Formats: sequence, C-alpha cells, structure tokens
Amino acid sequence: MPLPEIDQKKTIKALRFLFILILPVFFLVFVLLTQGDVRTFLFRGLTKIPSTITYQIIRFKTRTREFSSANIWLNRQLNIVEDFSDGPNSLLQGLIDNAEFVMARTRFPEDLESIEPFMRRFTEAYPKLFLPRLWYAKSLSVRNYEEAFHQLEIASKLSSADERPYRIAFELALAGELTDKLDQWCDRYLESQFGGPEFHYTSKLFYATGLRKLSLEVTGDSGKRYLVANMGLHLGGEARSYDFPLKETISINKIRLHFGILPGVAIRVDRLKFYNQGRLLSEFGQNLKLISWNGFHLNDGRVITVSRDFETVNVYVPGNKYGKADRVEVDLSFERLGLASPFPCGSKSNSHAKTN
Repeated sequence: MPLPEIDQKKTIKALRFLFILILPVFFLVFVLLTQGDVRTFLFRGLTKIPSTITYQIIRFKTRTREFSSANIWLNRQLNIVEDFSDGPNSLLQGLIDNAEFVMARTRFPEDLESIEPFMRRFTEAYPKLFLPRLWYAKSLSVRNYEEAFHQLEIASKLSSADERPYRIAFELALAGELTDKLDQWCDRYLESQFGGPEFHYTSKLFYATGLRKLSLEVTGDSGKRYLVANMGLHLGGEARSYDFPLKETISINKIRLHFGILPGVAIRVDRLKFYNQGRLLSEFGQNLKLISWNGFHLNDGRVITVSRDFETVNVYVPGNKYGKADRVEVDLSFERLGLASPFPCGSKSNSHAKTN
C-alpha cells in the first residue's frame, strides 16, 4: 500500500507556526536565566498579586463598613502567606499593608470586634511582629481589658519607644479607672528611649527610628558632605550640648540636623558653636532660623516631629556665614509630648525631667 503523500507546504507552515510559538518561550527562559534584575522584578510582581486582589476587595468592604467581610478576606490572604513558606516571606509585607489599611478605617467597637479573629491568628502566626500585636491589643480593648494589657506588654517590649502601645494603655486605664496600670504605663512612656520601628521599603539615613539618634550634616564650600552621628539624645526638656567633631577644617556652606526619632517630640535648637583647633570662633543663638521637612514650628521656636520617618531641620545663621570649623557644638533640648489632655503623667514628667 503506497504511503500518503506529505504536503510540504502545510508541513512548513505548521513548523513555522510552532517555531513562532516556541521562540518567545525560549527567549523568556534565556532572559530569566541571564538577567537577574528581570527575574527579580518578575518574581516581586507575582508576589504582589494576592495583596493587590485582596486590597481591591477590602477597600470596597471597608467603605461600606463590612469589617466582618474584610476579616474573611484578610484570613484568606494569611492562608496564602503561610502556604507560600514558613516564617516571614516576600508575601508578608502585602498582608501587613492590607491589615494596616483596614485598621486605619476602624472607628467603632463593632469594627474592632469584627477583625479580632484575624488579628488573633495573625499574631499567633508571627508573634515577633510589632504591628500585628498592637492591632490585636486594640481589637481586644473593646471587651477584654486584661488580655489587651497582656498584648500591650509584649508589644512594648518589641518596640518600647513607639508611642502607640501607650496610647491604647492610657485609654484603657482611664476608661477603667485603673490607677495602678496608669502609673505603670506612665513610667514606661517617660523612660523608654530604645526600640523603634524599622524601615521596610527604602534605605534611609537611619536604619530605624527611636528616641536616641541624631546626626549633623555639614556641607563645605567645595560641595563635599560630612555626616557625624550622635547616639546620646536625651529627653527631659533641658538643653544639652551635643558635640560633632569633623575630620578636618571645613569652610561651611550649609548645616542640617537629622533626627531619627518618633512623632510627638518637641525639639529646640538653642545655640550653634563653631570651633577650630580648640578655639571657639563663632556662636549663634537667638538669631537662628529653622525650617523642617515634616514638622510643625511653634512660636517659641520648638519643632514638633510628626513623621515616623526621620526628621530633617535646616539651620540658617545671619547671612548664612558659618565660617570655618573642625568641630560643631549644638545646644539642643528634647521633650516628649503628652498623649492626652490633661496628660495623666504630667507631674511625673516634671520630676522625671529633673532627675535625669
């Protein structure tokens, strides 16, 4: 029996079509194998799909105040994060962002009660994360004061300088007339300076914020920039001198102060002193002019920090004539502001400032 004839034109056409289909696949594989940046970009894009879909849904649910539905969708996203890998992974930040979005829109007790099941599970899954612990405590504050305080204890240990656990604790103590709890948390609030949030997304001047970090930026006439750090920031409201030695004598063109501190701190820049080879060459006090990136300025000269990122303050002297120096000394005072009116720790704040 003779073999059927092969239609060469159809065969060539089929092979050409198959080649067109396969070529992009080979090209994509080649790019992924050789281009690390593209591979990373594609992977990160894929990991954002669950959080993006969830965000679109919870945005609608919170707008209509359906927090019980938002609770369900956050739990579903948590399932995906846990199934992806054990422990913190690249999907976790998207879940934190969505949970923060929902928490920021809670206003009433029933809102908090609706999302409490998710917050409990989120905290159990990632017990060392500060924000889930804080949110869980907030959701418990409606009905379970004792457990809420327990969660706040843990949260304050994870980030002792952050003011948010203290806000919730003060609210619970005042609402329940719990004097002992109020005194306990007042002492912590006034004394805690270490432990603040880390930055998630970008490389910052400071790795994290707290209540201890500041640095002086000096730019010379040549355009060269010098950064000098100081970890000795002291709260209490009294002015102290902070020393910033430079590596060489600089003809100064510009000065900025960077503060890696949390919101709610009043900063006062009282005096600038410029030294060269151990001699005081010039100093400026009442005639200083300040402008901050994010803070608000009071009539008495204080700058109030409002950002959870670091704060930057530009310092100008008359005529912007700073002169030459190999060491700069800045007189600064820092005062942590209250979280209520009248502030329940007011008398303690005064005694604390005097004894430290």
